[in-house]
Amino acid sequence: MTPQLRLRLVVVAAEATTIAVTWPLWQVRETPPLLPLCELPPLDFAAPLLACLALALRWPTLGALLHTVVLALAMLADQTREQAPFVSFAILLWAAAPHRGAVAVGALHLIALWFWSGLGKLTSPGFLGHGGAWLLGSDAGEPTAAGIAVAVALGLAELLLAVAACTSRWRTRAALAAALLHLGILAFLVARGANAAVWAWNAALAVAAPLLLRAAPVPAWPVPGTRVPRIAAVAFVLLPLGFHAGAVDAPFAMQVYTRNEPRAVLLGAGGRSERVLYLSELRVPLPPVPRIQRQWFLRSGRRGERLALLEPRPLARWLGARDELLAVSP
Repeated sequence: MTPQLRLRLVVVAAEATTIAVTWPLWQVRETPPLLPLCELPPLDFAAPLLACLALALRWPTLGALLHTVVLALAMLADQTREQAPFVSFAILLWAAAPHRGAVAVGALHLIALWFWSGLGKLTSPGFLGHGGAWLLGSDAGEPTAAGIAVAVALGLAELLLAVAACTSRWRTRAALAAALLHLGILAFLVARGANAAVWAWNAALAVAAPLLLRAAPVPAWPVPGTRVPRIAAVAFVLLPLGFHAGAVDAPFAMQVYTRNEPRAVLLGAGGRSERVLYLSELRVPLPPVPRIQRQWFLRSGRRGERLALLEPRPLARWLGARDELLAVSP
C-alpha cells in the first residue's frame, strides 16, 4: 500500500467522521440561521460530500475535484461552514492524489499550518492569557503565569516543528514529533470533552505528518516538472498575510485557534455580555470573520441586544478596519 493510498484512506475516514459529528451544519435549517454569501437553492450537503469522499477512494483525482466543488458550494450557501478542518481535509485529499508534486503540496500545507498557528499563538495576547488558562483547565480563562508558560510552550513547539520539517536533517524527527503533538492534542480535547469537530482532524494530521514529510523532497517546493508546489508555497505565505490585513478569512489562512481573530461580544438587553464563540447546535465555532459575525447577528439577534465587533489585528486597523457596535432595533 502506497503512502498516498494510506493517506487517502485516513483523510476520507476522518472527514466522514467529522461530517457525521457536525451533521446539522450541512443541512438546510432555520436555527442557527444559514449565512449565505450568495443565494443558492436550499440543499443538504452532507450526503453529496460523503459521496465525493467515497468516489475519491476509487478515482482520487475526480473525487478530490468534485469534493472541492461541493465543499465550495456548501460554504457559499452557508458561511458557517468555513471551518479550518474542512479546508485542511480538502488540501490533504488533493495531496493523496497520484500526481507529481501532490505530496509536496501536502507537506507544505502541514508546515504552513504549524508555522502560522505557532506564530499566531506566540503573538496573540488572547491566547497567551485566556487561552493558556483554558489549557490548564480554567473555564473562567483568567490569565496566570503558569497558563502563559503553557501557551508559549505550545506555540513554540508548533513553530519549531515547522522549521525542523523544512530541513533534511530534522525532518524525520519532526514527523514523529508532529504525530505525538497531534495525538496529545486529541487526547487533551477528548479528556476535556471539548470541540469534538476537530478530534478526527487531529487524528488524521497525526497520521498524515509521517506519511507526507517522509515522502516529500527537501525542501518541498522544487519538484521537477511541476509548478504547483511553488504556487502552493507562495499561497501559504500570502493567505496569512492577507488575514492580518483583513482581506482573508481566518479558516483559509491557517489561523488555528490562535485567538488573534476579530472578536464578537454579544451584549444582552439586561446588561450581560458573552463572547460569541461556539454554536453548540452545530458543534462548531462561529467563524471569526466580521462579515460572518455581522450577518449572524442581523439574522439571529433579539430585540434590545447589541453586538460588539472588536478588531485586534494592528495591520487591519492601520488599513482602516474599526471596531463596530451593532444593535437590534427595540
